[in-house]
Amino acid sequence: ITHVSLANNHSNDHGRNAVDGSKDFLSSQGIVAMEHFWKTGSIYEIQGNGNRIGIIALNFVDKSMGRADESIAITADEIPALIARIKEQRDSFAHLIVTVHWGENYGLWPNAMQLRLAREFAGAGVSAVVGHHPHNIQSVEDIDGVPVVYSLGSFCFENKSPFTRLGQIVVLECATNSVSLVDHQYISVGKDYRIREELSWAQRRTIILTDAQPSRARNYLFVRTVRIWILFVSLFRTLRAGKLGRYLVWVRHRYAGTEA
Repeated sequence: ITHVSLANNHSNDHGRNAVDGSKDFLSSQGIVAMEHFWKTGSIYEIQGNGNRIGIIALNFVDKSMGRADESIAITADEIPALIARIKEQRDSFAHLIVTVHWGENYGLWPNAMQLRLAREFAGAGVSAVVGHHPHNIQSVEDIDGVPVVYSLGSFCFENKSPFTRLGQIVVLECATNSVSLVDHQYISVGKDYRIREELSWAQRRTIILTDAQPSRARNYLFVRTVRIWILFVSLFRTLRAGKLGRYLVWVRHRYAGTEA
């Protein structure tokens, strides 16, 4: 790991001193701490196949446990100015890659804001967009040759849900004129923070669900909701008819060796 983004909704939870302390620690380990481009104007340069590649770190999530007197997110009104600043920097690099904290917590597919911003970034000349924050893997889209990974899921996250212990690592290949998504690997992180190769059934279902188009995912959830509702109605009618009580009495006598 050579670069880590600090542009997220928890970076300021413990104030500016903690942010500076995190930067100092990462620097001592040879890791570049990337701060919010909108707040600092910083673009972080790497070399790829002899090309200058700039990385921009952004945050659109303002729900923080930290101080309320310092906004850490880009607002809707600031988006046009942000896009203009990105366009100004585009010609200074062979490629600009955006790593962006956005979306809804635990969302299974990108929301309207993510879809809109992805197209704004592509129109501004960005070569690739890599998203995070929802803690769930979300779909991947190609917008006019620009790969957009809406959410990487979780890389290292302490949560009981099997869905939020699932993440993905993506591989981007930077050619002279384009950036391509050439590979991605699903990972499952256990409580010991070690990557597990075996994925649970719930995690496999998450991959199947979020690899699909958002409309297919919504249809899947709609069908599941209808099935649960039908089961609930059937159970309610059984209770009203008084049949459930008689059935449970029969089961008790059956397994006790006598039949009612």
